[in-house]
Amino acid sequence: LVVPMGKTQAQFRATIGAKSWYTTWSLPLVTPGVESSNLTPALLAGPYLSLRYGKVAATVVYSTAVVTYTGSEHSDGMFFDYAFDGNVHLDRQDVNVFLNYSVTAEISLFANVKLLQYSLREARTTIYGNRIFYDQKFSGTGFGLGAQFTTAFGSGSPLYSFMSTGVFTNTIKAGEVTATFNGIPVAVDQGSDSNTELLYFLDAGLGMRIPETKLGVTFGLRVENGVDTKTAIGPTANVFYTF
Repeated sequence: LVVPMGKTQAQFRATIGAKSWYTTWSLPLVTPGVESSNLTPALLAGPYLSLRYGKVAATVVYSTAVVTYTGSEHSDGMFFDYAFDGNVHLDRQDVNVFLNYSVTAEISLFANVKLLQYSLREARTTIYGNRIFYDQKFSGTGFGLGAQFTTAFGSGSPLYSFMSTGVFTNTIKAGEVTATFNGIPVAVDQGSDSNTELLYFLDAGLGMRIPETKLGVTFGLRVENGVDTKTAIGPTANVFYTF
């Protein structure tokens, strides 16, 4: 997230905008030490609102994504072989709250609280024609700290570069699992596994405040990585309007 900084005099300002990140992230990981699986690329996007007074700014960001992909699986059983062809539908929703403090017009520090939820539905068809559906929810909380840097391309220039970096913890907990076999409920797992992971992130790119308007845009690249989570990297885009 890039919060327009500029001058830090004591005045109230509000910024509304929309942000997006196109990337491939991993399925929620709840078992430490077990490698997670990548999803297909998807757009994580949504609106945000930022309120600033002087050197302090509070920002709320809502993001959502829908991922659907197909795949197959084959295993050698003890008594017979079995195979599955199916698809997975995943809804992801994030809410991030940032508190920024501008040390200078070019440098700010921020703290971040994250709430997220995944709703996973997996549909499979066996080689025997049986239909199996799995539904599960994952919830998570995260806390982060970081710093943001902006540099204008000359005095009065509408162009600037930005970079923000930091770390955050992510705790993901598996929720209830329900399953049906040919339309008949066959299993319910209350879900109790959880995993806490430390991740780091880097955002960098270019921005522009469009002359004679209060509009601005940014384009960049975001990278997230953790011990158990595969690296997520992809382009970002942000459009905003400052009152």
